[in-house]
Amino acid sequence: MINLKEKQIHQQERSNSLPEWYKSFLHQRLTAHRDLGLPSPKDENWRSLPIRDLLDHNYIIPETDTDLEIEDIKEFVQNKKKNTGNDAINVVIVNGKLSQELSDDVSSIEGLEILNLSETLVKFPEKLKSIFDHSVESTHTYAALNDAKHTDLTFIHLEKNRSLPRPIHCMYLSSGDSTDIHMHNTKTLIYASKCSSCFISESYYSLNKTLAYSNVTTDIHLESSASIHHVKIQDESNESFHLYTSRVYQQRDSIFKSCNLTFGGKFTRNDIFSYLDDENITCTLDGVYILDHQQVCANYTSLDHAKPNCYSFEVYKGILDDSSTGLFNGKIYVHQDAQKTDAKQSNQAILLSENAKIHTKPQLEIYADDVKCTHGCTVGKMDKDPLFYLQARGLSKKDAKNLLIYAFAAEVLENIDNDHVRKNVEERLYHKLNNKN
Repeated sequence: MINLKEKQIHQQERSNSLPEWYKSFLHQRLTAHRDLGLPSPKDENWRSLPIRDLLDHNYIIPETDTDLEIEDIKEFVQNKKKNTGNDAINVVIVNGKLSQELSDDVSSIEGLEILNLSETLVKFPEKLKSIFDHSVESTHTYAALNDAKHTDLTFIHLEKNRSLPRPIHCMYLSSGDSTDIHMHNTKTLIYASKCSSCFISESYYSLNKTLAYSNVTTDIHLESSASIHHVKIQDESNESFHLYTSRVYQQRDSIFKSCNLTFGGKFTRNDIFSYLDDENITCTLDGVYILDHQQVCANYTSLDHAKPNCYSFEVYKGILDDSSTGLFNGKIYVHQDAQKTDAKQSNQAILLSENAKIHTKPQLEIYADDVKCTHGCTVGKMDKDPLFYLQARGLSKKDAKNLLIYAFAAEVLENIDNDHVRKNVEERLYHKLNNKN
């Protein structure tokens, strides 16, 4: 079982410089984590998942920053920066801590600030508090643990009326330890002020093959008429555990587009909650997960329509091979006042092996009577007819199979607005497919 020692749960009190509201938030979230407890096969939100591996490892939460020599990872960072193009604004977070030395200098970029915790508390305490106050309450015990145990955070702030012409690339690096399994609680907060817009990608990598836990939360706050296109790429080692929660709060006329891509990890869980808190809001949640060997990936999404005249669209696609396991649980909740809601949800999966498994549970919970809400689910094997057709025209069986898989995923990938990021994702997809036997 996971060993959360008392000295880790009751981590020494943080600096007295923290405001009381922040200390109260930490205490509330620690209490929530204790009340929720560790996951078990009896829990509804964990029931279909093979969680033994997640529970059978002892881990520790480092009370201080993990020591890493900057010079040892500079080459790794430079190679990964190429994936997003020369115009990207690169932000590097190592084991949950913003690295000013490895990140690009943004001081000359008008309307953008990227700060750590202490800087945020000085410059934007009210906006930080607003994010915490409006964060969607999650029943995910690891999200509560992250809220209570993060030692630092990265705050990305866009000023009012600022449309950022360059994409932001957040690179998250995690490392294990040869003797202990570390859980790194990484927290990112994105605040888009009124009428601002930007493209943000998050990429997650492992610095070594040692088993590690990445426990991540990304909270996104969009003021009225703000727009964010957000892409998350999980490409950590197949020895890693990755637990991710994104909580999105949207105000009037805002637009949020999300694309969630999973390639790596031994056990990955993605929870995305979006709360549409005013009229004329658009929210798009897309995702692709490609699994092989004994990889496990669970995607939980929740679209909460609180007000009328809002739109949400969701497409998740899974590609599962060998003895991998996938799960999709998507919920659309429409409040009684949310008339004229237009919500569409689709989940599709291809099973490339007799041993691959997928659990899918689309849900609609509607309390308004004037809505257009649909959901659908399709799971099956690859169609033999187009496979034969492509082989008859000279493609090998492997190339024909890979082409059809790419075409299956393309509906999601083609919605990525940034050419460099989309090309990087396509290359990663091809690489994973071509390394199959």
